[in-house]
Amino acid sequence: MEKKRVLLKLLDFALTARNDLVARLNSEEKSATGTWKRWSAKDAFAHIAHWLGRDLQNIEKPAGPILLFDENNIDAENRKIYDAWANKSWDEVGRFFSDTYERAKTLVGGMDEKRLHDNLERTDGSKRPIWQSIAGHGLTHVTSHLGLVYRRRTEIKEATALEEKAAKLLRDLDDGPEWRGTIQYNLACHYALVGQKQPAIVLLKEALQLDPKLTEWSKKDPDFDGIRNDPDFAEVYS
Repeated sequence: MEKKRVLLKLLDFALTARNDLVARLNSEEKSATGTWKRWSAKDAFAHIAHWLGRDLQNIEKPAGPILLFDENNIDAENRKIYDAWANKSWDEVGRFFSDTYERAKTLVGGMDEKRLHDNLERTDGSKRPIWQSIAGHGLTHVTSHLGLVYRRRTEIKEATALEEKAAKLLRDLDDGPEWRGTIQYNLACHYALVGQKQPAIVLLKEALQLDPKLTEWSKKDPDFDGIRNDPDFAEVYS
C-alpha cells in the first residue's frame, strides 16, 4: 500500500481517537488544570499537537539539521511546551489540535511517494524519512498520551483497543525489521503499563529480535518497571 494513503488514514484515525476520548470526558475533566508532573487531558492534546506541528514546520521550511532531543534534554523542552499552553482554554487547545492535523493532512496530500521518502537530517548526523516523522508524532505519540488518560480513568479495555488498532495501521506503512520492532516495542510498553505481563514479555522479546538497538533502552525504560522484577522478565534477555 502506498505510504501516502496509509499516512492519511493514520492522521484521520488519530483525530477520531482524540474525538472519541473527548466524548467520554466530563466538564470537570475538560476544564481541569494539570501540573507539570501530572498533565490534564488538555495539556496532553497541546503537547501532541505542538510536536506534530514542529515536524510540519521542519518539512515545510527546513532550516538546517533538526535539533535531536533525548533523555538529557527532552524534559526541559516538554516543560517549555507545557508552560506555553497551560493557561490556554480548552477550546483554544482543541482548535490547535484540529488545525494541526488538518495541516498535516494537507501537507501529506500534496506530496508524492518520493517526497515522503526524503530524509530529514538531525543534529547528531542521523536521518529520518518524512513518512516516519509524521507517523511517529502523528499517531504513535498520540496513542501513548491518550492511553495514559484512559488508564487514569481505569478504562483499560479502551486503552488497549486504541493501542492495538494503531499498531495494526502502523504496520501497513513498512515491513522493515526496525519499523516492526518499534511497533512491537511500543505495544509491549502498553501491556506492561496495564499489568499484562505475558503479552508484554512476548512482544518485547520480538521487538528486540527485530531491532537489537532497542535492547539497552529497554533495560532502563520506566514503562517496564512494573514487571521488571518478575522472574519471567529475565527470559527477554536470555
